[in-house]
Amino acid sequence: MTLKFLGDVAPDQVSAIKNVIEQVAGDYPPFSMQIGSIDAFPNFTRPRIIWAGVKTGVAEITAIAQKINIELSRYGYPLDEKPFRAHLTLARLKSRIDLTPFVSMFQQYDAIDGTTMTVDEIGLIQSQLHASGAVHIPLEICSLNNCLRAQS
Repeated sequence: MTLKFLGDVAPDQVSAIKNVIEQVAGDYPPFSMQIGSIDAFPNFTRPRIIWAGVKTGVAEITAIAQKINIELSRYGYPLDEKPFRAHLTLARLKSRIDLTPFVSMFQQYDAIDGTTMTVDEIGLIQSQLHASGAVHIPLEICSLNNCLRAQS
């Protein structure tokens, strides 16, 4: 789940971002989250992203995302203009396809059994785009209430 997308980051800014992640993680205890509902951005007629929504834990996730957003604005990162919407990205679609014929199939997943999980980490993840897809590299993994350094 992306709490804040930073785009290209100058190498000299990584340390400050890590410090923000560490600070924010220390302010929140672990909590439970449940996944449910499948939808698309911007919609099923012109989907670019297929995503799963969050049923429980929304308040906690939103609070963490807002705090990261505010703290990073002190380092020159712009505040997100759109309200945060807790979701897990399932797929990014490169070509146009109309998924409206499948909406009823997606609606059966409004509640997905067995998707309750404990959220106990925040990570700073570097994405490297390659022809075969994105490669995600953890730079910092902070347990809520505790922080462990990943690779530098």
